[in-house]
Amino acid sequence: MKVGIVGCAGRMGQMLVREVLATSGCELCGSTESPGHLALGQDIAARIGLSPCGHDIRDDTPLLFQISDVVIDFTLATITETHTALAAQHGTKLILGTTGHDEQQISSITAAAKKTTIVKAMNFSVGINILLKLTKDIAKTVDIIFNEISEALKIGMKYEIRGFGVWGVKLRKAHIAKNPKTCEKLAIPQKKIPYFKMSKFMKLKLNKNFKILDINKIVINYINQNKEINNFT
Repeated sequence: MKVGIVGCAGRMGQMLVREVLATSGCELCGSTESPGHLALGQDIAARIGLSPCGHDIRDDTPLLFQISDVVIDFTLATITETHTALAAQHGTKLILGTTGHDEQQISSITAAAKKTTIVKAMNFSVGINILLKLTKDIAKTVDIIFNEISEALKIGMKYEIRGFGVWGVKLRKAHIAKNPKTCEKLAIPQKKIPYFKMSKFMKLKLNKNFKILDINKIVINYINQNKEINNFT
């Protein structure tokens, strides 16, 4: 597989060059940098301390897309549209590790993906991608919880999260109020008012003297309040 690398002289570009040269089945067919870059004309492998590979760094990006099976791009978001257009034009697969895209640039990626293969991962770190996945899962869980709270309050029920607090609804009766500026009397209709009551455990945690409290006693009380925890040992 013929692999081309744009932005090859940067830190990420140099790392990509090393990986491609060391990977069986991959052939580094070319690399580019921006016009006027000091690395232009240098052998890409020699520049990073390896034996020369016979490929000089050039600034002809259209040609690189034309001769490559796949191009790897870890450059700037501002030139993503140019690269996605070239990928679509030549049917070249494109791997994007660039960050900071705006809506228009993301749209160009989506459009190009209809004509060729685009692999888009804004961060290739395993740890970061796991964190992103966990963040999405947590966001879904939070949405579910808030939806359940809303539905419970709609039908007049309370919703409790043990150790945190209780949400409920109070009925405020219709009454007559007075406009403080004009002293005009206003008829306020009956309405439902949501409220939140914090648990005793949470109040203790938020207390400024929490550190000097009897932690063991607090934990035991919390476990007793949540008896299902006793089955988890």
